Amino acid sequence: RYSAKTGRVPRALDTLQPPPAPPKRRSLPLGVVLLLALMVPSLVLIGGFVLPRVSGATVTTNSASALSLGRELQRLEQRVASNPTRDDLLALADLYWQEGTATMSGVVAVGMEEDMKTFRDKAAELYRRLETEFAPAPGVVYQRLGLLTLNGESEGGLDEGLRYLERAREVEPQNLDTLYVLGEIYYGLGRMDAASDAWESFLRAPGGSVEAEMVEPRLEAAKTLAPFILRVEEERSADNLLALADAYWNLEERNAAANLYAEVVTQLEVESAKAVSRIGQMLFFNGDAEQAVLALERARALEPD
Repeated sequence: RYSAKTGRVPRALDTLQPPPAPPKRRSLPLGVVLLLALMVPSLVLIGGFVLPRVSGATVTTNSASALSLGRELQRLEQRVASNPTRDDLLALADLYWQEGTATMSGVVAVGMEEDMKTFRDKAAELYRRLETEFAPAPGVVYQRLGLLTLNGESEGGLDEGLRYLERAREVEPQNLDTLYVLGEIYYGLGRMDAASDAWESFLRAPGGSVEAEMVEPRLEAAKTLAPFILRVEEERSADNLLALADAYWNLEERNAAANLYAEVVTQLEVESAKAVSRIGQMLFFNGDAEQAVLALERARALEPD
């Protein structure tokens, strides 16, 4: 009974709370943060998490500002309809993007989700126009197309989404937001060398050292995990998977660790007392007390002392 139930752990991890976040940075746009937070769990192959961030994104809170926004939207839409210049297309796309993401930080009224999705769709359409009609487009165009693609709101999937983000880096190699996001995506995919390169570039870029307190722990984690992942890639054995799982666990990335422990126990059929115990802990934190008790009792039986 226990063995069958442990297979539920990877699916259950999607509902768990992420680990505590390190210090927040102010400059990462809220729209980037929210889409990244939605996107990454579907990409994680062997672990990783995305840290919540805050920024100075504008949220419309009164009728006067809403009226002003409506007038600006109307003005830009008319200009783009009559004479679609690069600057006007970009300004209108950015305004759609702002409205499609900024209010996501607060309470959303009934029906607002659909409106916000419409704004993001309009932004994506204009960013694609900028990409094709005014190449090379500004880096932010590729960055946002990448995020929308990875989030499933634009066609292309993982490869296309990464292509956009890497193109954004080529156009603006010192853009802190792009470098940070790329680092997180690479980290979630287990590509720790690429993650380290992105975050090292972040720290070298103008303004990056100011936010070292946030990026340096992520960089250190990537470097810590890199040799363990390399061993797993060379041989996906129980010993190598357990070592990688322990490394994630010690970094307090318990979701990633539990996925690996579950693979060892359920797929390789190696009953490590530590792995079974930690699966039990994650089942408990996920609200499945009955199965948690079964797992913890099994761990105790495997290693009574």
